[in-house]
Amino acid sequence: MIKQKILFLETQLDQELSSPRNSIVFMESFFKSYDFIEFISKQVHSKEDLIKFLDYARRDKKIIAIHISAHGKSSRNNCSLFFTNNEKIDLTNTENQKIFQNLKNRVLFFSCCQVGRNADIMNKILKISKTEAIFAYSENIDDDQAFLIDPLFYHLLIGYNGYKENELSLKIIYEILKKALDDLLIDTRENKEDHLLNPLLLAYFS
Repeated sequence: MIKQKILFLETQLDQELSSPRNSIVFMESFFKSYDFIEFISKQVHSKEDLIKFLDYARRDKKIIAIHISAHGKSSRNNCSLFFTNNEKIDLTNTENQKIFQNLKNRVLFFSCCQVGRNADIMNKILKISKTEAIFAYSENIDDDQAFLIDPLFYHLLIGYNGYKENELSLKIIYEILKKALDDLLIDTRENKEDHLLNPLLLAYFS
């Protein structure tokens, strides 16, 4: 069996962004149980780093998922990622959207606060990246929630033994995750009606 690959990109957030998250160590331990998956982790500190590693992903067709763990902020006219030392990448800028051009993997996961709520930008990146789906958070996400959601997502994505016949569609994965966030009390927002009507995790499909 040819190993599939997960590319996991994580920034070191500035202290002002109040997140000590270090998902790489946690996810390395998680993927040890999946000997048919190669987990590739990289620290991303700048836009230049992001461009470099996405170019690597573009050339390696065995990479099925790209995970970007960074700070995010979104409003009606703004959708941005923040990397080490608060370097900002404005995703409303068409030149910055081209960073994601022709990735052609199964899924791009933005593990970043708020960016998923900007449907226009997510759909533009989906189209230019030619990925099958984008998963992204609509609200602020804390580290404990990310540590629960990430392994749930990847367990569903890669299946039980890595064989394609056991592969779930990304739409089914999303519906399972959306319900799990409510059932397992991962979504802690006070208005429970929002948990399914306005999900914490959003997905966009090509």
